[in-house]
Order: sequence, then structure tokens, then C-alpha cells
Amino acid sequence: MTSHIPTTTIPNLEKQVRLNLKRANGWQPIYVQGAPGLAKTYFWRNNAPEIIADEIGCKPEEVGVILINPAVQDGVSIGGVTIPFATTEEEREILGDHKLITGFTLSPVVAAAKRMMALPQYRAVILLWDELAQARDSELKICIPSCDRSEGTIGSDSLPDGVYVAATGNRSIDKSGAGRIFAMLRNRMVSFEMAFDLSSFLTFWGKQGWNPIMQTWMESADIPWDEAVPSEDRPFCTPRSMEHAGEILDTYMADVDFGAVTEQDNGDVMFVPSWVRDMIAGVVGKEAATSLVRFISKMDCPDPSEIFADPQGADMPDGMGSQMFACNRALANAETADQAEAAFAYILRALPELRITLGAKVLNLMTANRWTNTSDETNAFIVKYSDMFPILRS
Repeated sequence: MTSHIPTTTIPNLEKQVRLNLKRANGWQPIYVQGAPGLAKTYFWRNNAPEIIADEIGCKPEEVGVILINPAVQDGVSIGGVTIPFATTEEEREILGDHKLITGFTLSPVVAAAKRMMALPQYRAVILLWDELAQARDSELKICIPSCDRSEGTIGSDSLPDGVYVAATGNRSIDKSGAGRIFAMLRNRMVSFEMAFDLSSFLTFWGKQGWNPIMQTWMESADIPWDEAVPSEDRPFCTPRSMEHAGEILDTYMADVDFGAVTEQDNGDVMFVPSWVRDMIAGVVGKEAATSLVRFISKMDCPDPSEIFADPQGADMPDGMGSQMFACNRALANAETADQAEAAFAYILRALPELRITLGAKVLNLMTANRWTNTSDETNAFIVKYSDMFPILRS
């Protein structure tokens, strides 16, 4: 952390945004800096609209977001361009016999804000200067007046009422091409440095319905989180890269090989092969990926043979992640229609969040193998959820 900048977390930033909205002199632009992958931009695109909507009395979808990355823009695309304008007779009486004078066109960013605010579906707009610290000096200077609540302008144009300015950026230590923002910009904004908060991230992960095995692992294991960019040139473990790792694991778990193909590693049976582990390591780093696959190998779940023999009596783990693993492993080892139906009967004992997707997986497996369904439970499931199968298969 940068010791001179006060830190914040997603839960605290939500409170700070709400407090900022209530200030008597109006919104003061907020700048949130920090290492890559800590959900800085995500906050302004998703959390902040909900808070603003709640405070001004509208729906979250009525709060628009305009995201501008000054680092990949030039000054013209932000502040407008100077072109010659014809002077009027009245102006020539003051300025002399000059028929032309140069002036700025309307700022494209101000124009975008005005257009959005003119639409009936919007009550407010967040103007987010994303990755501000990567911008060149010339573009950074153009952004400064918009970040001063006493000015609120870009070029010579005022931002319309209902626009809330915010900014994000990496730090110079983050090896992302960022520099220090100008002191006068820092002096105009509320500055925070984002810190990682595991509890709020786990809550967010659960709400998104992402891979429950990953969630169980993050809750119970000592995860090598990278709260700063590592000194080595390697993939590193952040909330963003965890999301990517979860998607890779989800995709592999949907494969027929999951749970059936194993490898040996120092005497342990590994249910995630090395090539999948290495792909996960490509986003979260080797240490985190190794920790995850070892965690999966030690999950306390019944063997598929136990499920096939007695789907009603086989042990059903408590956690969603363990249930997901046990059910997928049973499906991957099903070699006959009877075994697939036994796996399905076991799946119906799992948490409701898992039954539909895993049940659809059973039906896909039976269809692919041309197995005949004889189970009343399976038939009842097909009737109840048949309208969802095209969505689950897409």
C-alpha cells in the first residue's frame, strides 16, 4: 500500500460514496487508485449506480455510465478542437476588423453526457476517467477542470447537472505504465487506495453464482493473494484473475472427462490434470493453481461406486462445492444408463442451485450415449424443467 494515501475497501467505498452524495456543497469527484484486478472500475460501473439511484430516488438502470480512458485518447477527442469562427458585426466593433476568430468545438465528452442526460431513461450519469494515471500530461491537464466541483468543465463547456465524476488508476509501482497524477488534481479530489477485502469478495462471488468449489477453496485455504504487483514477471492472484480461473474450472468440470481422468502427484490422486492446472496457473499463478487442484483432490466426497450402488444412502456433503464435485465425478464415471440414473437420483438430493444444471447434464449424457430413460424421477424432471434445457445447452 502507498502509506500516504488512505485505504478503502468495496464495503467502505460504498459508504463513502453515499456520504459524498449527501454533502451540502455537492458531489466531490473521487479518485480510487490501486493494483490491477481489485475491481476499481467494476465498482463504478456496478456498485456506484445502485448507491446513486438509492440516494436520488430512481432505479439503478436510470444511472448511466460513461467510461473514458484518457490514456488511449488524444486531447481533441476529450476537449474538442479549435476551429475558426466568423465574427459578427457587433464583435468586430469590439475586436477590430477581424472576420475570423478561433474557438473550441463542443467537447465530445460533454456532448455524450448531454445526450445521455437528455434521454428519458436516465436520471444521472457517472463520468469515469478510467486508468487516469496512464494518461499523457496533455490529456491529464484537460481532465483537471472536470474533477474540480467548483468548475465541472471540459474545454470551455460545462458538464450538465446530474453528472458525477470519478476516476481510477494504477500506481507507478504497478508496472502498468502509470505515473503520479498531478498534485493539483489530487488536491481537487477525494483520494483512496483500494485494498482487497476477502469477505466482501466471497459474498460477491456467491451472488454471481460462480464456481462453488472455488468459493469453498477461497474460504478454507490459505490463498496466496497478490495484493500488489509481484516483483517477478508472472501471472498473479487477484479477484479479476480468480474470476477467470473459476470460468476455466467450470468449463473443464462440464467436460465428460472431469472426475474420470486422474493423475498421480506425489501419491495423491489429482482430479484436475496438469494441463488444466497449468491453464489456471496462467491466470492466477503457479502457487494458487497448485493449491486449488490439491484442495480438489482432498475433497471428502463419496466414491462414484458408492453413489451407483445406493444413490439415496450415499453420503451427501454439506457444502455446495463438495456437492458439485461429488455429482460431477459420479456423472463422469457413469458407463451405463443405470449408473446415469443413479447419479441423477443422487443429484436430486443436492442443493436446489445445482439440480437443474446437473440434471440437464445427465440428460445430455444419456442422449449422447443413446441410453433409454426408465426413471419416473427423471421423467418428472424433464416435464418440469424442459423449457430451460435450450438455455442450459446454449
